[in-house]
Amino acid sequence: MADLVGEDRTPTTGSVKTPRWGRKILTGMIAMAAMGGFAMIVVFSYNKGQEKAAQAGTPIIVAAKGPTKIKPEDPGGMPIRDQDKGVYDRLDPTATKEKVENLLPAPEPVMAKPEPEPLKKLTETEVKKVAELAPASGQILTDAPPPPPPIIAEPAKPVAKPQITEEPAKSAEVARDAIKEPIVVAKTEPEQIIKKPAIMPKKTAINKNGYRIQIASLRSKQAANAAWRKLQKKHPALFSKLSPKIVQAKINGKGTYYRLQAGILNGPSEAKALCSKAKKRRIGCLIVKPR
Repeated sequence: MADLVGEDRTPTTGSVKTPRWGRKILTGMIAMAAMGGFAMIVVFSYNKGQEKAAQAGTPIIVAAKGPTKIKPEDPGGMPIRDQDKGVYDRLDPTATKEKVENLLPAPEPVMAKPEPEPLKKLTETEVKKVAELAPASGQILTDAPPPPPPIIAEPAKPVAKPQITEEPAKSAEVARDAIKEPIVVAKTEPEQIIKKPAIMPKKTAINKNGYRIQIASLRSKQAANAAWRKLQKKHPALFSKLSPKIVQAKINGKGTYYRLQAGILNGPSEAKALCSKAKKRRIGCLIVKPR
C-alpha cells in the first residue's frame, strides 16, 4: 500500500483510443457543411444575376449608322518608282500591247417601231356606198362566177367561083360513079389488154436424203412410233417441224433394232445445233449423214 501513494494514474495520450464511429460522424458533418455552403453561394449568385437583368433589361446590339467601310483620303502604301518609263518598249520595239479580241460583231442599233398611219375618215357618200354593198341579214355571200370568154367570130371565107370547063359531061359521070360506090367505114376495135403471167415461185426440190438426227433405238417399230409421239408432244419446239423415219438395223449378236430418226435438216450445222439443244434436254442424239 505504501508503494501506491503518489502514483500518477492519469492516462497518457498514446494509451487511450477514440472510437471510430465518432470520426465518421465528424467527417460527414464537415462534408455536409461544405456542400450546404456551396449551394448557398450558387443560389445567391443566381438571384443576384436575375435582379441585375431585371433592372438593366436585355442588351440589344444595334449597328452603327453610316457606311461600314470608308475609303481613306490618304490610302498610303509604298510608292513604286519608274512606272511611267518606256524602257522595256525601247528594248523590244516590236512588242505590242495585248488587245482584247472581239469575236462577236458589234450589236445592231435598236430601231424604233414605225408609228401606224392614222385611219382616213370616210365621207358621207362613201358611207352610203358601203351600206348599199353590204348584204342583208341572213344572206350568204358567194364569189361571183367568172365572166365567160368573149366569142371571136371567124372571118367569112371567100367562096371560090366554079370554073367552067369544056367537059362538063365527064365530071357529072365521075360524080355519079362516086355516089354509087359504098363508103366503107373502118371499125375501131378496143385494144386488148394482155395480162402478164404471174411469176410463180420456183419449187425447191426437197432433198429426201439430207441430214437427220437419231434420237432412239428400240426393239419394235410400235415402240419407235410411240416414242416419236411422246417426244413431239413433250418437245414441240424441237420436233414439231420434223418428220420421223424408222430404219431397221440388224446387229450381230444382239438382234434387230428399229432406229428412230428425225429430219430433214439443211446441212450439218443445223443438225449439230439441234443435237446440242436435244442433249441439253437430256435426249440422246446422233447426226446421220445422207447416203
